[in-house]
Amino acid sequence: MRRLLAIAMLCFFVSICSIDCFADTDKDIQFRNLQWGMNIDEVKNSLSNLGSWMENDGYALNPWEAEDVIIYTNRSDNGWLCQCYNTRELKVAGYQVNSIYLFFCYGLSNETVALKNREDSELYMAGYELSVKDYEGTYEDLKQKMSGIYGEGIESVEYGGGAYVASNNEWTRYNTTTKTIEWKGENNTAVRLVGSWDDMETRSASSSGVSIMYGCKNFDNKLKIIENETKKERIKEEKEKQQQLIQEERDNRTDEIDGL
Repeated sequence: MRRLLAIAMLCFFVSICSIDCFADTDKDIQFRNLQWGMNIDEVKNSLSNLGSWMENDGYALNPWEAEDVIIYTNRSDNGWLCQCYNTRELKVAGYQVNSIYLFFCYGLSNETVALKNREDSELYMAGYELSVKDYEGTYEDLKQKMSGIYGEGIESVEYGGGAYVASNNEWTRYNTTTKTIEWKGENNTAVRLVGSWDDMETRSASSSGVSIMYGCKNFDNKLKIIENETKKERIKEEKEKQQQLIQEERDNRTDEIDGL
């Protein structure tokens, strides 16, 4: 499921960067009525009825560098922060929610300086990871329900596969199907439904699942600027640290010649 969420998030993040003026619905698409750009504490207060919140302030999620897995790095390495709720008490459209993921970016000053305080953080993407077993049926049901809310949407299908060790202890081929449908809203907002399933006899190594991602394209340029600025900061810090280590070695040199 985590792998599916990463794929859904990555696909969605790339897709919102290409949103044009066409919209499937004439309203802003929001996540649980949250305004895009709210800071971490404002979001936490608005979602206080959901229960426990996993604090991940020390980690960031960088969607640009991930391929098929979520890559976590030190928060100072880039301008994104992932926070999540682990909850089994919430249902969406009648389906149990496994986790809620919330993605914030650093703030940005007029001088293109990344602002790393909590009050300057801004919500730009969020999503549900659902706890279901009937992946295809859940996807089709949600597709119908969400189309009734947001309009027709644009659907795509991808087929893949691989191999796994089956019950006969032999490598066996399996096929996967991943369906996505995206709806665009006003003010560069969008929502994407992703469902993935396979024909493996066991789910132990499966990436099957259903997730829903919401986001806003207005943060696209800001995210790129923040990434560039934080990378510059990191490179500068690394150079200073390396120079310090070199100087410490020089300071510790002696006239010793034993072993030469």
